[in-house]
Amino acid sequence: MSEYTRKKDWLIKHVTEVPVGRRRTDAMDASRKGRSLQWYLPTSNDVRKRVCKKFFCSTLDIGKCAAPVMIALQNKTSIGTFGGEDNRGRHTPWNRTPESKRALVHEHLNMIPKMSSHYSRKDSRRQYIEPHLTVRRLYELYLSWLKEKSDATPDDEILQNPVSERRYREIYVNDFNISPFHPKKDQCVFCESWKTLSEVDTESKSQEKIEHDRSKEDAQKFKAQVKAECTNDPNRCMATFDLEAILQLPCGQVSQLYYKRKLVVYNFTIYESPSAVGRCYLWTEVDGQKGSDEIGTCLLKYLQALPTTVSKVDLFSDNCGGQNKNIQIVAICLYAVNTIDHLQEIQHTFLETGHTQMECDSMHSAIE
Repeated sequence: MSEYTRKKDWLIKHVTEVPVGRRRTDAMDASRKGRSLQWYLPTSNDVRKRVCKKFFCSTLDIGKCAAPVMIALQNKTSIGTFGGEDNRGRHTPWNRTPESKRALVHEHLNMIPKMSSHYSRKDSRRQYIEPHLTVRRLYELYLSWLKEKSDATPDDEILQNPVSERRYREIYVNDFNISPFHPKKDQCVFCESWKTLSEVDTESKSQEKIEHDRSKEDAQKFKAQVKAECTNDPNRCMATFDLEAILQLPCGQVSQLYYKRKLVVYNFTIYESPSAVGRCYLWTEVDGQKGSDEIGTCLLKYLQALPTTVSKVDLFSDNCGGQNKNIQIVAICLYAVNTIDHLQEIQHTFLETGHTQMECDSMHSAIE
């Protein structure tokens, strides 16, 4: 039964109140018992069969004290139906934080500058704050902020009674989708500087900003177009590549590792479409650095491993001059076209700086 009233009517029907059959004068609480209860369960042929209280409560899973039954009998009407109401969820907990205090926490957290995800995933709405702003640090700032407000309005009792750190953390986790930001990629210099320009500079550089936004949108549209063409053409493939942020070996949370000399590890990733295959080329600082020679070697190994059915490759990367945008990479691509029989064309596209948003970035995020 889904309705609260029907459940109580059923309990009233199957629990009968009868006079006390025998009183024990030696019992201390004998005078308190004014009734006896008889418990029944229906059988297959609609005949009530009397059972004990324990069997009745266990069958219905209503607890040993049979509180639902007592509530039903207390609100029983003269015609034998339930006359009460469902009061569950209508009582305010004694330790509930007042909305005025929660509003102050919201106001404080809304004051903290936030930034969107660098990877700009469509299914993510998380925002990021400064890396050093942990919850404990935020709570300390919250207390200082309240103190300044209370000094201005000393008669406000709400400002003088802040929420606990535990409650602050609960509101931070449940009501906000934010976390400390750990930069994985360089931000766009132009967009970051645009935020701090004056109104006069904003007007003078408005056309430059429009062209910058149009350029990044055109680059992403072109990448999506090539991806769709590669999906329909089995002789083409598309790949985005980038070098991940420097990793350190060993990596762990053991405190002793923090004081050990770390070995630098480089990870060059290539994400291929439409096959959705990711490849990682790893080496340490003992084997090489992170220049165009190493990047070109990895690209050549990747091109040589392509299936013989692939005749055209579309490469997408950022504008890093020391790694991707240089004559060595062009020479590697020209060498690959001349030495690999089935490879006829390589098209290399450099995306807008700071707005690359490549598929291989998701590999870096998963690894980190």
